[in-house]
Order: sequence, then C-alpha cells, then structure tokens
Amino acid sequence: MLDKYVWRVLFLALLATASLATPSLTSPGPSCHDDVYERTRLRKLRLESGQESPVAFADDTTYEQLVCIGFNPVLNLLSATIKVKLPYGFNGGLCTNGSFEYVRFWVNYDNGLGWTEIGTTRVNTHDILDSLDCCKFPTKPLYYTLSINFEPDHKQCETPVLPRIRATLSWNSVPSNWGNTLEATIQSLSATSNSVATVVYTGLDSNSPIDHMDFPDSVGEGYSDRCIPGQEVLSTSQTEVAEVQLDAGPNVVFEELTCLGLDWGQSSLVATVHIKQRRGYLATPCQNHSFEYVSFWADWNDTCSWVYLGTTKFNVHNFFTAPSTGLMYTAVLPVDVTKFSAPCNKTKIARVRAALAFNQIPPQPPILPIRGNYIETHVHLQPYNLEINPTIPRIRLIGNVPLQEIQTTPNGPISGMTIEKAFIVGHGFADPSGDNSRPCPFGGTIIIRGEPFVGHSYRLMVRPYPPPPLNPDYPGLAVLDYIEVTDLTHPHPGIPVRIYPSPEGYFNYLAPLNNFESVLSWWTPKQGSWQIRLEMAQFSQMTGKYSHEGYSPWYMVLVNQRDPPPYAYLDINGTECNDIRINDKMSGNFVATSAYLDSWGFDIAPGGIPQTVTVEGGADPLMPVSKPGKTWNLATNQARACGYVIWLTVRDRTVVDSGGARYSDSMVKGFCLHQ
Repeated sequence: MLDKYVWRVLFLALLATASLATPSLTSPGPSCHDDVYERTRLRKLRLESGQESPVAFADDTTYEQLVCIGFNPVLNLLSATIKVKLPYGFNGGLCTNGSFEYVRFWVNYDNGLGWTEIGTTRVNTHDILDSLDCCKFPTKPLYYTLSINFEPDHKQCETPVLPRIRATLSWNSVPSNWGNTLEATIQSLSATSNSVATVVYTGLDSNSPIDHMDFPDSVGEGYSDRCIPGQEVLSTSQTEVAEVQLDAGPNVVFEELTCLGLDWGQSSLVATVHIKQRRGYLATPCQNHSFEYVSFWADWNDTCSWVYLGTTKFNVHNFFTAPSTGLMYTAVLPVDVTKFSAPCNKTKIARVRAALAFNQIPPQPPILPIRGNYIETHVHLQPYNLEINPTIPRIRLIGNVPLQEIQTTPNGPISGMTIEKAFIVGHGFADPSGDNSRPCPFGGTIIIRGEPFVGHSYRLMVRPYPPPPLNPDYPGLAVLDYIEVTDLTHPHPGIPVRIYPSPEGYFNYLAPLNNFESVLSWWTPKQGSWQIRLEMAQFSQMTGKYSHEGYSPWYMVLVNQRDPPPYAYLDINGTECNDIRINDKMSGNFVATSAYLDSWGFDIAPGGIPQTVTVEGGADPLMPVSKPGKTWNLATNQARACGYVIWLTVRDRTVVDSGGARYSDSMVKGFCLHQ
C-alpha cells in the first residue's frame, strides 16, 4: 500500500507534466480531464486505497495559499487573505459553479491547548486563464479576502486582551484539504475604548484618474511611472528609524503592509498590517492618539490609471505583553465595484494598491513614508448573473444568506428556505451540522442587504403567501421598522447609527462608507410564508412626494418564530434524590424534538466521568426523538465520588437574527455518586 509521501511525489510529477504543457501566459492550461485528475481523481484514488484522512493534502499550497490573518477591532471583523496561484484546478470557468475556498477560524485566550472554534467562511473560485495586465505584469496570483464577524472578550485597557487566532484553508471541503494553516495574534478593543472614525479621507470622484484629483498636501504629487510593481518592493533590514532614508527602500521595522485583497462578502478592500514591535508607537494601551494610516487606490478597468479611493486608520499602542511575533490588524475600505464588474463570460481583473504610514496620511506611491510601505496586487471582480439596471432595486442577501442560496420561488418543498450548503455571510453554514445540506427557515429579525443606488429612495414591501385569492396583485405593506448601520465616517463608528424611515416606509440609499454592511431593512415578521420585494422611488423636494421608479421581483421567505419551540425532556431512573453508587449503571428517558431540528446532545459536569452517554438501540443526534422517548445509559465504574449534573440540549437550525444564533432548549438533572 502506498504511503502519503509516494502519493505526494506522484502528484508533483503530474504537476510538472502539466507545467510543461503550459508554454505561455495566454495558454488555457490543462484540459478539464487533467484538472479532474489532479484535484479530484487523485483524492478519490487515495480514498479507495485507504490512505485518505482529513489532513491528506494539508499544507499543500500548489493551487491556493492562506497568506495573512488580520483583525479590525472597531468593526469586529476577522479576515484571512488567500492567493490563488494557478489558472486551473477550480472545477470550471466563471459561468460554472466552480469550487469554494473555505477558511475556518479558532481562538485561544491562554496560549494553551484551549482552542475554541469561531466559525467558517468561504469564497467562490473558478478557472481563470493566465494573462498580462496593462503594465505587462502577470495577473496571477489573485488575492481574495474572506471575513467573519467575531467579537473577542473585552477587559479594561490596563489589561489588554491579545487572543491567538488560528485559520485553516481548505479547498471544496471542511475540514482541511489542499490548503494550509496560519496563526496570528490580534488585539481586542478595550471595554472602555472610545473608537474613532476609521475612514479619514475619501476620493472626491471615484471615477477620475488620480492625476486629475485634488489631494491633501500630505498625500504628495503625481508620479511618472504608473507600472512600478509595488508588490515586489523589498523590506529594509532591522535598522533604526532615524537611519532610514526615503531613497533606501521602505522602512518596515515597526509596521508592514503584508496583504491586500478584495472581500466579496463585505464589498471591501482589506489590507493586512503587521505591527512588529512591543514599543515605538507613542501610546499606552489606554491612549488613542497614535494611528496607522492606510490609503487605497484601484485600476478597476486595467487602463494603467490609478484612482484614489480613500484613507483609513486604526489605533496602535505599546503592548509590552505582546508576543515576539507581533500583532495583526486590518484596514477596511468599502468599495462599490458593481459598475466595473461584468457577466460571467468576461473576466474582470483589477489592479489594487495600498500604502501604509505611521501617524500620517501615506504619500503617493512610489514615494515612501518615513515608516511604512506599499504593495500592489491583482483581484478578481465577482461576476454578476443579470445586467445591473439602475431603475430596478436589488436585494443581495436575505437574513445574510445570498439570494441565490435561498429557494425564493413559490414552488417545491423548500420554498422560502435555504438550499444545500447555503452560507450565512460572516458566520458559517446555514445548516451547521452533518453535511450542511438541510433546508433552513428564517426567524427573529431578518436583515435585508443590497447594493445602493445613491440619490434614490427605497422601501421593503411584504405580503403573506399566497396573496389574497381575490387580489393576486396585492402590493403588500411597507416595513416601518428602523435600521441600524455602521458609518465608517462617524466619530465613533463602533456605535451603530439608527435611521428611521419616512411615514410611507422609505429610506434614502446610503453610500457604502455610511452603511458598511449595505443594510436596507430590518424586518421582524410573524410565523408563516411571506413574499418580499423592494420598491424604488425618487423624492421630489417641490411636491414632497415619492414618485415610483421600479420594483425588484417577489421573493419567498419561510419564517419560523419558535412555533413550536424546541423541546428537551430528561429524567433519571434513580433512587431518591438521584443518589447513586459508583459501578451502578445510570439510565433514564429523554425526548428531543424541534420543528427544524439541528441536533441534540448530552453534557456532564464536572468532567469526572470518562464515559459518554449512550442511547439504547442507537439514535442519530440529527434526528428527533419523539414521545414517549428513548432510554439513555451512563456507565459509572470509572467515575469518582462527586456531585454532578447531566443536561440535554436540543438545537434548531432556523437562521435566527440573520447570524449564527439558533433556537434551543435544555433540561438539567443533578445526581450524586458515592462509594
């Protein structure tokens, strides 16, 4: 039987053969058959040979590689940047389903073995041919950033919280497979922090070349060579700041911009910054007057004309308790690339640039600041399926689930629920257990998100499904609930800004900087089947009225507001007060049901009983246990004398409040073990 090293040698030989068959950058690469052989058939052979394991191709970065982890403590956004290296191996071109890159996150607060899973995020990838940009540089690798919502523990500023983060990249599966793992340390925002605006300057006209724009003096003058490969600028050696000259290369002794990618889920450019030292940042953990500034540029249409997008900043401090490896941060700038994207039959690859400087707005590259550097990368603009019509409002996410991952048409048994492998943006799979394939309804507050059409107004219309039989064209009612948005230009962006609609339910579309998550509506419906759509209008200052412009289609949403709620029942077949001798077998009865069951499970505390609970006759924790229930058993022969509790938890898979929350119920019983 071949061991894993022989398989790796065979794989590398196959890769070398494929490389010989790719004579130029414009070559389409291997055929679909070769692709399947390298990425899918080889893995199947390993399965058949018994050599497969969850880490069969761990640390294989031939196709893709996780290169950075970073955290934005104001936005509570944990990000990972990957680079896709090859033009093939991703299950098809842009007009196919392609494949997914998954990143799974864990957190550790004590530098021990106590890793706690945070969640998983993903991005869709495809076969994209090699090409040259307008500067004749190769467009590979392509950089994608994936983010997940994460709020770490908080303490007072005198006791900084610096958790360790682990991220694992995997192609087309979870857990690890064809990917690698990174670890980094991040900073949690202080419990008493007064966060400051993260966006300090924005482009005056995002469609104008950089040469024709008006900039602050500190940004610098224009430059003559627009094709300097910023990603190839080398770091300086570990020297003192005073010894670094502007013409000696970038000074990255204290901080360094390490990654730059496009985050499709957050519609943002994300730059990762490595803070390397424990001192040198002119601020204690309780002070907020020192900043790292990051400016962004883009060449969306690959015309060799840079467009300035904006400058962001974040606080930095002297952390004497920081690890020697430093801290990782991200600077995030929302971007609207819908007008630059293209249908799937046309590949759009853009050049993007970011520049870093300490306590000042970075000068315009290739000019270097006293402290900092700049990089350039290539990003892929997500293709769209339908032509973007500025008179038709668009819904992109319902309950933070992409529209295309919900059965939004009123036919089929899962109408209004998520489809197989659906994903909650920033949180993880909609169905959190098993093979993630079960349909899920929505509950709690359902957040509607979509691209803005600044200068227009909109409102969310809702109606029960089916509509009244005597009025099938019933237009529904407007949702009159307020919304809360994250305004990156607000003096304190960590505090949500509450916005109320007009009496008719209309909101004005906000620019991405003023509405980071692109929130359109908060809707808390009653139980049942519903249809929703957006109505767009123009407000007239002269008449004080809204004039109708267009509608989105009607979309189905199935709502479960805990009716009926999950139900957990547990009892113990014991003596009075559940007083049990060690070596006696414990048993009892349990019931575990839910309208849309996720799973059920037992827990025991404290952990002095090494055995786990078993179910008589067997039972699948992903299937309900209805009345009269089943018998559970627990062996006590290896336990120590103590007081214990056993509890049963039943979890529902309804997507609650547009995030990772789920309905649940539990029941707890206490017992004593003695000699």
